[in-house]
Amino acid sequence: MRAAKIGALGIALGLSVLLELSSPARALTADGITYTLQNTSPLNATTASFDLHISGINGPSDTEGGRSAVHAFAFTTAGINFSTATPPAGFNSVPGGLNSGGCDGSGGFFCFTTPSLPPSSPALAANSTLDFLFSVTVSSGTLATWTPDFKIDWVGSKNNYDLVSLPITISPIPAPIVGAGMPGLVIACGGLLALARRRRQRIV
Repeated sequence: MRAAKIGALGIALGLSVLLELSSPARALTADGITYTLQNTSPLNATTASFDLHISGINGPSDTEGGRSAVHAFAFTTAGINFSTATPPAGFNSVPGGLNSGGCDGSGGFFCFTTPSLPPSSPALAANSTLDFLFSVTVSSGTLATWTPDFKIDWVGSKNNYDLVSLPITISPIPAPIVGAGMPGLVIACGGLLALARRRRQRIV
């Protein structure tokens, strides 16, 4: 009886670990577009790297559509001793937030902007994705507790797109199931083995 309980517990624990590792990253959805802010390096340091992953662009759920490019995007500096930010390729870093005209240089934000306004056409293909890689440095402390608000300025067939202006949660890029998922797999297999031994003992 005890072996059966241990086996069942091992299976349950192993499966819970695997489900946690395979669960989707937490994301912000606005106007039918999904924005996922993933840290690509540890947050418990003065400098951390991030990937802003955008999906669903011009897809069936995109309520605005006709998007051709991102002009600028910004994050709040609240809760961290912000020092500098290294922009994605092709962007410049500007202190302050943004409005419908792009980075506006005011408020507790840092902003990334393209050197010139991108063309409003052609539109990106339906269900396009974009990734913007950048890093943030703080003068002291770490980025482990950073929970920024997010704004973005799109260019396309509409005159002005929604700036979003909502909190976005940081989530790690999911680890591959091989390696990071192995502890859960080992626990689950151990549970199955314990159950198999118990059944074999009953047969004998």
